[in-house]
This record gives sequence, structure tokens and C-alpha cells, in this order.
Amino acid sequence: METLSVLGPEHGSILKVNILREALGVLQHHDAVSGTEQQHVANDYAKMLAKGIAACEEVVSASYGKILPLYSSAPQLSVQFCPLANVSNCAVSESSKEFVLLIYNPIAREVDYFARIPVSGNGYAVKNDGMKSVDAQVVPLPASTYRLPEFKGSKATGELVFNAKLPALGLTSYFVKASSDIIILRHWVLELREMMTLSSRMSSSALPSVVKPVF
Repeated sequence: METLSVLGPEHGSILKVNILREALGVLQHHDAVSGTEQQHVANDYAKMLAKGIAACEEVVSASYGKILPLYSSAPQLSVQFCPLANVSNCAVSESSKEFVLLIYNPIAREVDYFARIPVSGNGYAVKNDGMKSVDAQVVPLPASTYRLPEFKGSKATGELVFNAKLPALGLTSYFVKASSDIIILRHWVLELREMMTLSSRMSSSALPSVVKPVF
């Protein structure tokens, strides 16, 4: 965050980063760390963090606007965040037929990360920043996800899953586009299950004529 703030308006960016820094400082209190505070105090902690995160999102958006390789002929990209992606709720990926996914690796080594993006379509084509195709599949959401309070309002019916290669302390972009040529994994599972059931029935019906009991 300190590095990204350098790319934005110097004074304003530092002030916004300080909002999150101060919130994190308060949350070093033993009650916040252990979770022994009263509920109204926990709510205040959450409010402080939310304000700090929102302020830093503005810093990241401004910085990414300078980092991303945008050309004059390309459409202007607006950076948006999905704070509820961990409960399969992301309005951007659910409603867009085409979008760019930016993944940042804060670790000082390369990481193989399985990205899971909430989507409402049946198939998507994914390409990395070198425009090479990446194996991806859409998996159905588990029933428990639909019961989460935070999932309310989401249009997601599945998650787009693919293996992302993340450089050390670096940013990686993936280009995602809806494709009707890719079959959702659920249909493939159903077809496989039907084939296995049919094969089992055929084997069962043929068994008495092949294997005879010996007494």
C-alpha cells in the first residue's frame, strides 16, 4: 500500500492510507485480537476497518490507473472491488460478459493460486496477460452458500475456477470473457453419472449369464 500510494496524489494518498493504519493500530488491543470485546465495541472496530479499507481502495484505483497498460484506442477501465467474493457475491463478475481480473500477490515469492470468481454464466474463456488461454471451468455453488445472509442479492450460480500464476510482490491480470462453447461442469457430471449408471445396469444384467454359482 505504501508503494501504491506514491503513484497517487502525494498528500491525499498518504492521508487515506493513514486511516487504515490508525484503525489497525487500535485493533492491536488485546480485546480486538482475542475477540473478548463487547458486541458494540466489535461493531465499532468493524466500522473503523471498513472506513480504512474504503479509503485505501481509492488509493489502489488511482494507482492502478497509472500502472495498467492502457492505450488510447482501448476503453477506459474502472477498477472495482469485490469484498464479498469469499461468499460468492461479486456484482461485477456476475453481470459482466467481459472483464479483467487483477490479482496482487503480497508474498515475496511466486504463488500458484486457484482463483474462484462468482459468475452467472455457464462458460468462460480465460487468458493471461500474455494472451495465452488458461484452463478454466465453472463449478456449481454448494447449497450452503445460498443460505448465507451476505449472499442475498447475488446472481451467481457458479464459480469460475482457474489456476493463477502470481509473481512475487507483483500484480497479474487475467482476461475473462463469456463463452457458449464451454459446458458447465455440472452438466458433465450428470452425463458421467448417467453413463456410470447405465454401465452398472448393463454389467448387473449380464452377470447371471456369465458367472454361475458353484455349490
